[in-house]
Amino acid sequence: MISRNSAVRIFRFPVPDYLNFALYFVLDNLVGMKWRSYFLNLFLKRARARIIHFHEMQHGAYIFNPISEVATSYLKSIKILSTWGSDLVLFSKIASHEDQIRKVMSWADILTAERAIEEDIANQFGFNGVFLCPIYITIGMPSESIKHPMKPPSQRNTIIIKGHLDFSGRALNALQAVSLLKSELAAFKIRVFSANPAVALEVEIMKSELKIDISTIPRIKKNELKEYFLESRLYLGISISDGLPGSMMEAMSAGCFPIQSKNSAASEFIQNGVSGFIVDEWDLNDIAARLLSALTDDLLVDKAALINQDVLINKFNYIDGLMKIENLYKKALLP
Repeated sequence: MISRNSAVRIFRFPVPDYLNFALYFVLDNLVGMKWRSYFLNLFLKRARARIIHFHEMQHGAYIFNPISEVATSYLKSIKILSTWGSDLVLFSKIASHEDQIRKVMSWADILTAERAIEEDIANQFGFNGVFLCPIYITIGMPSESIKHPMKPPSQRNTIIIKGHLDFSGRALNALQAVSLLKSELAAFKIRVFSANPAVALEVEIMKSELKIDISTIPRIKKNELKEYFLESRLYLGISISDGLPGSMMEAMSAGCFPIQSKNSAASEFIQNGVSGFIVDEWDLNDIAARLLSALTDDLLVDKAALINQDVLINKFNYIDGLMKIENLYKKALLP
């Protein structure tokens, strides 16, 4: 049995904590990420780990690329890469990332993903190791956090929206789709979490121009966000690429009716049109139409809440997810 306890070692410069971020920022901008590769090389020489597990490519595996060849002279480690959401599906389309991805695929022994489509993409970049899917980064949820008494979503009057606007998040698309409904929103509150300044600005504009009850949720702890989910009728998350959105799973566990963009692992958990909607992130009219259905069909959202509880128990159970991680390490340690 592999121990479920692990020690986490965080690299820090010997300066006060508040200066560490500043030093990272300065070095990244002066010399790029290669300074991190240098320190990683020093650490690996000392650690001589049997398994090296890289989480995410751009800020994890890419750092190993410059030292991958020299490291083989002293490392006998099994190298595992767990992609996060958009790693392969999105960045494989970007020419400036092709060489980096090809390099990663040349040394990775085991690749885990949340979406099966990543195997074909990895193979196109030269991967010939072991592919394991699905292994979810968020692992899963304890049964007691899924099966619990809660208010039927038909009795809730809040719409909760994921406010990410970055390389993959498209919160502005979500807000634009909401604005198409206008008068239909009069009876509902709209709350936007994890909103960056551009999204927060758009929320203020919508509040002023449409005269609707919309606002951002201040930065809060994850367990506090769950309280918002428990009061929300539906959840809306829009991105151009994603793995398994953690916030969607949290929302589903709270009974929210999920509406999620198609370029994700949502289809593994949502029966489109029955327990949620899977939408095209660029089809704002369709997103608005699905929103309207979820806002007006009480039977739809109440049935979906019950279906989603069972789906999460069967497919996103924490104990099962933990066993998948343990089996991953056992597989890596096999002679």
